Amino acid sequence: MTSTSEHEKTGGPIEDKPERKNRRTHRLLGIRTSYLWAVLFTGIITVWLLSGEIIVGGQNKSVEKGAGSTAVASTRSDESKKLFKVQTRIILARPRDAHLVLRGHTEAEARVSVMAETSGLVKKTPVKKGTFVEKGTLLCLLEPAARRATVEQYKAALAKARADAEASSKLARRGFAGKLKATSDAALVNAAQAAYEQALIDLERTRIKAPFSGIVEDMPSNVGDYLVAGFGGNRACAKMVDIDPLIIVTEVSERDVSNLNPGMAAKISLVTGEHIA
Repeated sequence: MTSTSEHEKTGGPIEDKPERKNRRTHRLLGIRTSYLWAVLFTGIITVWLLSGEIIVGGQNKSVEKGAGSTAVASTRSDESKKLFKVQTRIILARPRDAHLVLRGHTEAEARVSVMAETSGLVKKTPVKKGTFVEKGTLLCLLEPAARRATVEQYKAALAKARADAEASSKLARRGFAGKLKATSDAALVNAAQAAYEQALIDLERTRIKAPFSGIVEDMPSNVGDYLVAGFGGNRACAKMVDIDPLIIVTEVSERDVSNLNPGMAAKISLVTGEHIA
């Protein structure tokens, strides 16, 4: 009782000795633990640096201390073993012709519809479609009977006119007829001569001929068809194309057209296998 009252009188803290020792122990352990971790990390880094393991670009490369030059020499030796022999050649610049390949089609220089120059019934068509014909070849023959009769008629009229003119001329020289009559009969002779020649031309027109050498592209007329003279007629006797010269038609892009000039050489290959230079 006396000791308890004395502590209360002095006002000093009442503390147990085992508890004070535990606090000091925990404080020392905390400080020592941080030192231990620091020493541990330092040791790990030192060991890693001494090991020579360096990570470059995601790959491990072992670098031995003091063997740098030896490693480089070994690498060069390996590369020299991989070298191989090559052959070289000197190439000189030379001019080169540029070629432009185009696709196109052929066309005839002339395409003509051969029309009848006189009306008539088609009697004969001696050529067929696709035939090559020379200039002057008969394409269509019209019925010539009426034209021949007309020729004979005008031939007789011409003979009569010539006889009348000769008689009038004799009478005029003898004084039995006037000069006006002789002049009139001479004019009739000229008219009969012109009519006769026109009849001959009309008869010749019944024979429709090729105006040039070429290919008969089509034969729209058949035997028995009636052809009307002129381009206002119902149909043509034949349709012809002139393949000499033959025209090659193609299309060139805007990029290449500036590289083309008139007079340039061209080589043409046809679907038939023919080559035109």
